[in-house]
Amino acid sequence: MRLTLANLKVSRTPHVLGVCPTDERLVQWLNEAQERLMNRGRWWGTVARVVFCPIDTCITWPREVATIEEVRVSYEPVPVRNLWYDFRQFTGSVGPSSCSYEDMVQLIDRGMYPTVADISGTSKYVIAYATNVADEGKRILVQGRDENNEWIRTDDGGTIVDGEYIDLTVAGTQSVNMFDGGITGIQKDETDYDVLLYQYTGSAIERLLGRFQPDEVNPNYRRSYLSGAAACCNDTYQIEALVTLQHVPVSGDLDWFILQSESALKLGALSVKLEEAGETTRAEVEFKKAIRELQNQLDKMTGQKYNVVTTGHGTALPNRVFSGFM
Repeated sequence: MRLTLANLKVSRTPHVLGVCPTDERLVQWLNEAQERLMNRGRWWGTVARVVFCPIDTCITWPREVATIEEVRVSYEPVPVRNLWYDFRQFTGSVGPSSCSYEDMVQLIDRGMYPTVADISGTSKYVIAYATNVADEGKRILVQGRDENNEWIRTDDGGTIVDGEYIDLTVAGTQSVNMFDGGITGIQKDETDYDVLLYQYTGSAIERLLGRFQPDEVNPNYRRSYLSGAAACCNDTYQIEALVTLQHVPVSGDLDWFILQSESALKLGALSVKLEEAGETTRAEVEFKKAIRELQNQLDKMTGQKYNVVTTGHGTALPNRVFSGFM
């Protein structure tokens, strides 16, 4: 059975934690437990296979992606490089090249970004849309630099803030400032439906900058550059990747947990509660129990088997090593 927040609310987890199912601390403890446990290993359900067809060599990954582990481009495995790769000696320049795997097609990390695409060109405003009238009146804060590369600061009802607040409407609301210098941060009210952000010239919508989910209040996405595939397959190619998933907090009863071990989540939440109460020794014990539950689940689901080695060092058998003592 796939676990939701509702499943854990009707389980023994609230009883073990000493709270009612409706206590807001239950969700907080479970979310922190899942995040901590996911940072400790690649457990069952935390690694996923994704397939998509990009139209550019700059790739912004979904919010659920934490790490790109392995990649195939048009069915050919390619190296995955980290953020430091460009700065190593003898690496050479990284940029568009011919489409051949002999030219080292490779995926290079480009860090984290608040939007799926960057501002392109000059004299560019942004325009924000609510996708449902239920979210009209809520706001999104866009931070960045203007056409003079100056940091944008605005007056919000007597308070000076970094960036510009834009009211959400179904018809769309244009920013007062241009963001030619780039967007550096997004802060959004929690909404009931998705919110869209576009690059805007003042006369036409040009490109999508972000589609933010209802609970995305501080969007941040991993971005990669695919070097050496600029002209691959007539600019169309398929990417397959194994990715480690990022913790995404649950909030509603129908939200799924990424970790699918009720025992591990229960023990992890208990560890968080004990730590907050100052019982660090007991908290560490419960956390280790949670890790053990995840390891046992991983072994079961992946069919791991362990062999007991009975031979001694080299080719010596036990009856020779312990000759006279057996």
